Amino acid sequence: MLGFKNTRERTAEERLRAMEAGEEDPSRSVLLNMARIYHRSLLVFDLSRARLQDIVREIARFAGERNISRAMVAYKLRRVKIITLAQREELNRRYEDEWRAAQERSATKDKNEGGPSYYTVKRRRLGPALLGLVKNSLVEGFLTHTRAGRVLGVKPRNVDLPLYQMTEEQISAGYSESSPATWTP
Repeated sequence: MLGFKNTRERTAEERLRAMEAGEEDPSRSVLLNMARIYHRSLLVFDLSRARLQDIVREIARFAGERNISRAMVAYKLRRVKIITLAQREELNRRYEDEWRAAQERSATKDKNEGGPSYYTVKRRRLGPALLGLVKNSLVEGFLTHTRAGRVLGVKPRNVDLPLYQMTEEQISAGYSESSPATWTP
């Protein structure tokens, strides 16, 4: 298929094995022939001599098709000696920089984006009747924080958050946190 012919010195199979083992460098025409026959980019067969941008693009395409990490692809390519150690280290630096930049972007993102807090949604789902019943039962001593947590679906230490979290309308209506029994959620 690749057009290797037996010679007096060695067979076509021995020549192919030598190329696969890295003992012999394939010529450009052999690389082009391999790329055509195997339906792969030329870079796959000659990454050790390729520009870093081409390697990055090829690794990203390969990893994206298979849903695996680009760093893992670079690691495997180095293990089978398709790319050099210097190329692998440069790829790792690039991937680490990209990861750090993504972490910084997510850390600086406004925390108020994305909707209401968990406890606001929880209050809405539970409804004012259940919240009022649990609040009054806690105030009267009929219900412990542990049992109230089970009823509300939160941990006992977080029972006060859905019960006493006041909205702007409640504050403007004159309710205060100092007398939680007087306001209804």
